[in-house]
Amino acid sequence: MLKKRVDMRRQRRSLKIAGRLLFFLLAYLTTFFWFKFKPEVKYSRIEKVIDGDTLKINNGEKVRMLGIDTPEFYESDKLFRDAARSGVSPKAIQARGKQASRFVNEIAAGKAVRLEFDLERRDRYGRTLAYVYIPVCEWGGQ
Repeated sequence: MLKKRVDMRRQRRSLKIAGRLLFFLLAYLTTFFWFKFKPEVKYSRIEKVIDGDTLKINNGEKVRMLGIDTPEFYESDKLFRDAARSGVSPKAIQARGKQASRFVNEIAAGKAVRLEFDLERRDRYGRTLAYVYIPVCEWGGQ
């Protein structure tokens, strides 16, 4: 009976030590990867809104906003694929795309923004891929 208690205490102590080691290992790896893969940031001004998810910044570069996918505004193969897949007419999709484009134009055109780049920097069309952040003071605090 006494030997069983001693074995249980050793097992608990071993589990505690293993848990602590695992915690510190995860904390170290998280810190290591945070600093190693910290996203690249660039500040710029939006010159023009091309459509609901694509912008042109002041150096002439086209930026495709990551995390946002709006309906197609211009006629393209994707517009017709989306219409066939969803059962919505291409005109209705274009109307929603125009609405998205107007919204982005209202809140972003001419504003100073922070661009945060992901690991993949360009898409197949040569556009820069970035998360776009508008500071609250630029947005009017709305």
